Order: sequence, then structure tokens, then C-alpha cells
Amino acid sequence: MSRLGVTLPAAAVAVILIGVAAAPARAQGVEGVWRIEATDDQGRPTAGLLRLLGAGPDLTYERHARPDLGAPVAVERGVARVAGGELLTAESATPGLAGALTSPPAAPGGAPATWAGRYRLPAALGTGAVAEGERVLGARRAPERLVRVDPAVAGNDVRLLIDGQAFAALRDDLASAGRSVDLQVFNWVDDATGRSLAGLLGRRAGAGVDVRCLVDARSKTITRLVYGRAARDFTHGLDEDLRRAGAEVVVQHGAAEGLRGSLTNLGRAVTGGLGRLVGRPPAPRESRGWKAHDHRKITVIDGVTGYIGGQNIAASYETGAWHDAQVRVQGPAVDALAGLFQDRWAAAGGRRPAPTPPRRAWAGDLPVEVVGSIPGLPDPILARLLGEVRRARREVCLEMAFLGHQESIDALQAAARRGVRVVVILPDDDETPDKITREAFRWVQNEVVRSGVELYKLRGRMLHAKLGTFDGALATIGSHNMSGSSLAESNVFIPDARFAREMNARLFAVDIPASERVEVERLTLGRRLTSFGARALRALF
Repeated sequence: MSRLGVTLPAAAVAVILIGVAAAPARAQGVEGVWRIEATDDQGRPTAGLLRLLGAGPDLTYERHARPDLGAPVAVERGVARVAGGELLTAESATPGLAGALTSPPAAPGGAPATWAGRYRLPAALGTGAVAEGERVLGARRAPERLVRVDPAVAGNDVRLLIDGQAFAALRDDLASAGRSVDLQVFNWVDDATGRSLAGLLGRRAGAGVDVRCLVDARSKTITRLVYGRAARDFTHGLDEDLRRAGAEVVVQHGAAEGLRGSLTNLGRAVTGGLGRLVGRPPAPRESRGWKAHDHRKITVIDGVTGYIGGQNIAASYETGAWHDAQVRVQGPAVDALAGLFQDRWAAAGGRRPAPTPPRRAWAGDLPVEVVGSIPGLPDPILARLLGEVRRARREVCLEMAFLGHQESIDALQAAARRGVRVVVILPDDDETPDKITREAFRWVQNEVVRSGVELYKLRGRMLHAKLGTFDGALATIGSHNMSGSSLAESNVFIPDARFAREMNARLFAVDIPASERVEVERLTLGRRLTSFGARALRALF
């Protein structure tokens, strides 16, 4: 069987080519997308996606893999078959069984010219299922692990953009927008950056592009707190400029709306308490109360390009005075980003409907999971972050603008105590504008350091990022601080070692040397009382 270019046993090859009747029913469930975790034949890590197409015993596959995100994608196609509880693959020049039969002949010396794979399938084939195996090319063998992923999260291109890089890329994409722009942000400052982006959006709206902007009303308070009482935010005229240009602008969650929401919450609490008395506990419901602001930062352009991260719109982010990052995403995950925007747009009273999204095609070889949280409902982002910390076996690296959630702090300490390297970078005390949060964390800071957590504080500029990596295999970035605040948030989780390596190399390897490691400090009675008071106040607000 050398013309097939495989080194599988003869019986297995016969199954691939002939044994239609012998294929078990489980072949019906193996199709879909599997994440590749592999080592090539020279011992180098590589990763990507394997897509199995078809139904029944005869399948085709398409494989996208590369060792790192800077390398070109190697695309491989061939045929596959399930037999004896194993997935067997054979590379071919063209998809389909006929392609396998016409693959290139063996190279001189008899070595097969194409790859073959063999993976032991688990009993259950749902999302997260793992198939262990290897790929073979002649005498070359490469171990490989396949992890089943939801097709809706697969096939994305992702670019990590740090500080001003994000604004440069965003300007280019906005300037070329031809159909729609949906932009959601927590804080939009009326400064050089804020005016420039508002002007760019206004010009696109004037050219007929459907522009929708969603901004939280707390932007005004945050702008004055951070930049001084004389500072101006989006609501001092940029919003009206955009409306006149043809954009629809919603400034959500003002004081009156927050008060009404809090009164509604109070009424629900009373009726819920009465319901519990008769055995009918209320179902969780969204809260739009006084504190339940919208902290998300999402942009979707033409339904095909999305941005998500921690950056607000202000010159301090573009210049890097406030250190933060975003990711630019293309592929199926953009649908989920658009869905998060549309959900909050509708909740805030936006009138203009969402444009019909185009059919989403694969744009790359990265899986991207988009997760949103809403005040009053269980927080899936926090649950995922805590789960990753608790599952970690080697390393957890986090950059957070704020860290105050006690369960999160406990989980990080527990990880350090069981031997996981835990790195946490926070803003320097002199840089953070939120003095209450700074003092509240000081109440537990010595405990954190004594547990073995490597605690750092970035020098020279405000750290505003909310990102991390876990065991070098998964990365996350978004708007969610592990602070305990009840806000609407959005994060992406990228279960890919290549992206995690890039985040570690471009952020943690750079930011740790630029930070000061925190040691146990002696606290005076006055300082302890201040920290205790700040912690109690932080719990209220």
C-alpha cells in the first residue's frame, strides 16, 4: 500500500479504502472540529485545527497547523475513517477517497510521501473529548492530541494589539468600513483620541455606513475622577456631533435609570422573599440597578472584524500611559461579539436594528470562545477564570487593574500553595486612581505574598489590562477584573498554546522586569484600620 503514503497496518488501510460496512455507528459523531495539540517530528510544539467533513463511514478532512502565529499555515487535506474505536486519516492530493488512491507515489528509497494519522477515540465524543494518537510519515513519527471543540468557536484569526497598536489597527478598519460599525465602550474621553475617533465614525456615518455607538453614562464620572474636574467626556458634545452625522448613539444607565433599576431590584427582593416563604424562590434576573453599569469594550466592523479587550477611548490608552491591550478577531467568533453588542444595545433601548451578518467563513486556525456576563445573573466569566486557576498545574499569569474578589484571591493562594507558579501584576500604588481599591487590597496583600504568589506592581504607568494565561495553553483578555464588582463584562478565552506563548512573550516577559516585586510589609495600626475601612467601603460600592 505504499502508493497511499501511509504506514498503518494493512488491515487498517483496508478499512480506510474498502471496509464501508465495518465502520461503527460512532463514525456518525466524529465529524466536526478538533483542536490540534502536537509535537512535530523534530520535537517542536505545533497547533491548529482539524475539520472532519461528511457523514457515515467516509469522511474527508482539512487540517490547518503551524508552530507559532508568525509562521505560515500548513494546510493538509485527505480522507478519514473510524474503525475499531480509532480515527484513521490519510493525506491525499485531492479530497475524497479517489484522491487517496491518486496521491503522489513513494519518494525514492520507498519512504511514503504523505502523512497518515491514528487516534484512539474516547467513549463520548462531545465538546472537550480528547483523542490521543500520532501522525506518521515513513520513519518520522509525531505524537498528537486532538480536543473536540464547538465549530462555532473554531477557525478564527486573532491579533494581539498592545497600547497604541490597537488604535492604529482600529482606525484602519473603521476607515474602510463599508456597511456597519457597532461600538460599545465604558469610558469615552473628549480628548485628541476621543475626538479623532468620533470624527472618523461621523464621516463613515455620513457616507452611509450604519453606525451605532453605545456608551455608559458613568463615563462622565470616570473622566473627571481620572483626568480632573475640568476634563470633558463623550457626552459634552461628541454624542451630538455623531447624531448629526447620522449615527445612532445611546448613552445608557444614567442616574435616573439606575435609580429606577435599584427600586425595581428592591421590589423584586421583597416579592422574592415572600415567594421563598411559600417555597417558590425567584429565578435570577438581570439587574440594571444603581451600581450595575456596562463595562464592556467591543467593536464590530462590517460584521467580519471584531475588537475586544480592556481599552477605553482616551489618549492615555493610545499613548501607552495607561497600559492595556485588545485583540482583533476575524472568523466565526465575530458573530458572538456582535451578539453581545446587540443584547446590550436592545437592553439600553437602541432602536436601529442590527444589520444582517454575512455568512461567516474560517479566517484562521485559532479557537475563540466569547463569554459575556450581566449583573444579577450568574457570572460565567468569573466562573471560567476561577476554574482555570483551580485546574492549573504549572503556571498562572495574570495582569489585572483591580483585584478584590475574595474567592479569586483564595483560589490564587491555593494554587501557589500546591506548587503552581502564580504571577499577578497589579498597578503601582502611585498610579492607580482608585485609592479605595488600592487600600482594600492592602488588607490581604501580605497574605497573598506569604502564600507564594509572585506579586508585582508595574512601575511608571497605570496598568489597566485584564488578561492572563494558564499553563501556557489558554489565554484570556477582556474587560473583567477579578474585583467583585457587579458590571456587564465581556472576555474572550483562546485555548491555544501558540497564542498563550505570544501573550507571555509580549506582555508578561516585558512587564515583569518593568515591575517591582512586592514583599511582606509591616503595617502600622493606622494603616491596618485604613485598609479595613476601605475593604468595608469597597464591599458597599
